[in-house]
Amino acid sequence: MGRSTKGGDSLPQAMYRLKAGASLLHDSFEHNRSTLIPARLDLWEKVECSDPWGYDKGGSPDWLVGQYGNWWGAQWSGGRRCGFDGVGPADCPFIDALDQVALSHDIECWLVGETHHNPKPGIQPGDSFRVENVYHAGGQIGPQVFFYMNDTYPHTNAFLRLKALPLMLRQRLKKSVLLYTILQSEVLEAGGAGKFLRYRYDIAVKASLMLLGLAHVKVTVADLLECLDNPRADNLSLTAAQCGKLKALILVARQGGGDARLREVLAMVER
Repeated sequence: MGRSTKGGDSLPQAMYRLKAGASLLHDSFEHNRSTLIPARLDLWEKVECSDPWGYDKGGSPDWLVGQYGNWWGAQWSGGRRCGFDGVGPADCPFIDALDQVALSHDIECWLVGETHHNPKPGIQPGDSFRVENVYHAGGQIGPQVFFYMNDTYPHTNAFLRLKALPLMLRQRLKKSVLLYTILQSEVLEAGGAGKFLRYRYDIAVKASLMLLGLAHVKVTVADLLECLDNPRADNLSLTAAQCGKLKALILVARQGGGDARLREVLAMVER
């Protein structure tokens, strides 16, 4: 996949699509790390890919999902803290199974972006693509195949994988959605749909939790406050200042003051 020029990456990973009539079963997934190409070029064809930077144009602000581990945000291009936006480099370690789901989701979303913004590859439903340098469980870095099925596949696939995760990890993700959306909706400007969601983040929170299958995962206001005392325990990258601001906002809202949107979010959490 194309590494983002915004991230200053100098060595792009090419995008390889499985050739018509070829089978994944015939590929040993050997590759040459120095050249980032598949060993079996008789099975894979190189296709031109674009730099994914700027696909979203503010329609889905990153703060809508929040930050967790090394992969984050809601942008089509697969935003990543190590390397900025873009699929590659995809060798940044995931910290747990939730972060691993996010990695795959971002890459699959990048493929969706290519279908809309880069007509050269002529991507079709069912096409298989491989990225050469992807982090795997156990610390191994090597090829991995990703699929383009349709525009919703990255989300439906992630939804099913999230349902299978331990409750603790789903609770962590829900805390991330709640806390980052509350925090960033107060400080970030966004265009298009993002601007609306900034001003109605109570609606944004409900939609995010529903789409992620987290609506019925139990997280209390007390859990949020406890998380703010030690966000690292939940793998959230909140600063002390951000934690202090969030805690103050939540405490005021619990007493019936402050932002009506936040009071609605907290009421939803306690139902």
